[in-house]
Amino acid sequence: MSRKRKKQKKIYQKKFGKPPGSLIYTGLEAVGSIGYTIFSYDEQNLKDWKGHSWKEASSQISKAQNQWIIIKGLSQPKEIQEIGIFFNIHPLALEDILNLGQRTKIDEYEHFLLIICHSPFWIEETLEFRQVSIVLLEKKVLTFIDNSIEAISLLEQRLKKNMGRIRKSDPSYLVYAILDLLGDQYFLVLETIQNSIEDLETQMMAYPQKDYLVQIHHLNSKVLLLRKYVLAFQDMLRNALNSENTLLSQSHSLYFRDLRDHLFHMAENINLLRGLLDNKFQTYLSLLNQRTNEIMKVLTMVSTIFIPLTFIAGIYGMNFKHMPELEWKWGYPSVLIIMALLAGIMMYFFYKKGWIGSSQDEREVKSK
Repeated sequence: MSRKRKKQKKIYQKKFGKPPGSLIYTGLEAVGSIGYTIFSYDEQNLKDWKGHSWKEASSQISKAQNQWIIIKGLSQPKEIQEIGIFFNIHPLALEDILNLGQRTKIDEYEHFLLIICHSPFWIEETLEFRQVSIVLLEKKVLTFIDNSIEAISLLEQRLKKNMGRIRKSDPSYLVYAILDLLGDQYFLVLETIQNSIEDLETQMMAYPQKDYLVQIHHLNSKVLLLRKYVLAFQDMLRNALNSENTLLSQSHSLYFRDLRDHLFHMAENINLLRGLLDNKFQTYLSLLNQRTNEIMKVLTMVSTIFIPLTFIAGIYGMNFKHMPELEWKWGYPSVLIIMALLAGIMMYFFYKKGWIGSSQDEREVKSK
């Protein structure tokens, strides 16, 4: 059992029997302290603050300003609970935030929205997903992450440089911007997998003898995993578009709809990749059968050549008293010559049939 599965098993044992709303951190790596980044912004001004103390961070919260609050590191449930009390976040929502195995979704509460989504990333050749939890309040966006997320870092730079519409719009557009960058990461992962499949196809044609079954299996696992998260992402966006919650501005619904269309396009490409991998598997089986047939053909030809030679050797290997050829001076070399001629005639016959060397069709093409 892998280290990750063992850790998850211990986590499930801790959660077993606990009442709903119990705050239990389910991450694999506990970070020592929680980091806070707070952006207070409008169209003209931007103020950012960073620290590791919730007491200091809470003093930076302003009800009148649009603010993006990034909480990095979720291994301190008591401190997360304090944040929840400060913003009046429901315990069930906090439980989902700390449970890092949540499905991508959107939950509506009385005065806030909880959006759970995921950021794909690579650990060597393994595809993993990190949870990003977004709480949308009036004039506030809280982002809970357990590790660094590239999309969040890029969005911080965009906010500082006043690129795009974020500082000109209400916080629901910031939520869209986060989801849009996460969607772009999905496309990058899809492109990487697609390139791997194309490389595999090239290798299979160039080196058909190699065993490709493990590579096909790994690529298929990645495609299925990506499909799982993309479909959940689609469901979440559909629910967001159908929501009548006033926190999601209707003026931004066009952007959410555009992102949903991109994910539909991605889902179609994933289905195409699944078909390609199935085709590669069938190609691999065909190459395997062809290789087996080539081996059997060689063995059959060798056996066919040696059948008459064995027959001749068997005749002259019999211990009969009256065999005139045994007393003949040239008997032994004559038998060897006859056996060599038979083998040569059969080899030439196989060659003309195209069973060895280049095929007859290839020779005709070369002659033209």
